[in-house]
Amino acid sequence: NKLLKTFSVFPKEYKITFEACFTSFPSGNPNLTWPNIFNFNIGNINGINNRAIGLWFNPNGDISFQGLINNNVFQTIFQSVITLGCNQYSISQQLFQYYNFTIRIAGKTIFTIENTGAKEFTNVNMYFSDPWHGSHPGYVKNLLITKGCSELFTSVEKSEILQNNLLQTITVFPLEYEISFEACLTSFTNGNYSSNLSNVFYITNSSYNFCVICMWFSPNGEMQLSALINNTSYNFTSKPFELGCKQYKISQTLYQGNYIFAILVDGWTLSSVKNAVPQEFSNVQIFISDPWTLAQPGYINNFAITTRCS
Repeated sequence: NKLLKTFSVFPKEYKITFEACFTSFPSGNPNLTWPNIFNFNIGNINGINNRAIGLWFNPNGDISFQGLINNNVFQTIFQSVITLGCNQYSISQQLFQYYNFTIRIAGKTIFTIENTGAKEFTNVNMYFSDPWHGSHPGYVKNLLITKGCSELFTSVEKSEILQNNLLQTITVFPLEYEISFEACLTSFTNGNYSSNLSNVFYITNSSYNFCVICMWFSPNGEMQLSALINNTSYNFTSKPFELGCKQYKISQTLYQGNYIFAILVDGWTLSSVKNAVPQEFSNVQIFISDPWTLAQPGYINNFAITTRCS
């Protein structure tokens, strides 16, 4: 019954690491047949549907894992994988084109599965161990929980901005992300017949071609950035920029329970807005630049899209 923390939001991507040192395996007590190590519990109810992630052990050195995977209660037992003494544990879920849930003990992967039903959980109580089972004799140290951080796309080479240049399709575009790059603009144009804007990049859902996040420049150097925020198109227009190179960063981050969308140029925050309706997108295409408007003259360095981590 040791509650360490309550998470208002427990993310889709995470990594739980710790060292557990077992001093004995309890036996003879029916209440300690499966003593608990940890239980990330939703709603503080001892129900199997409330166990987001949990580990239990028995006197034979077996591990029982229970969690919510693929939109169902998932249970499995790993036999004879634990001995007395100390071992390193890592339980993670990370996005590598799809969400992959993995359990590692002492550096060895004992279980991994694709989680097609990955989701955020709210009001998650982290017990080491829970109130409903006996605790395992021993101790835990160096407990660390981090949000997952993975690279979705990167292009480190200097690349000319070209019209209708599809670089990659991302299977899952997450709720938290960071887009960073250096753009060097050589001139401003009057656009073409469809728009007087020149496109830098266009990130779109490939089914409908709507703008997830997109950037253009006007003939007088104003940066125009659009994104789907709060279920509608959010549009930001800057003051005119000079030609040359600048560092750009567009991000959406979970901060104190709120998703914050921000635009930074050369380290200065130009816009920051709360996104009350964040969305995950599937089959997202990255264009530098799009097929519909004229390409912004210039080139891009070190274009990278990563999931946010902390």
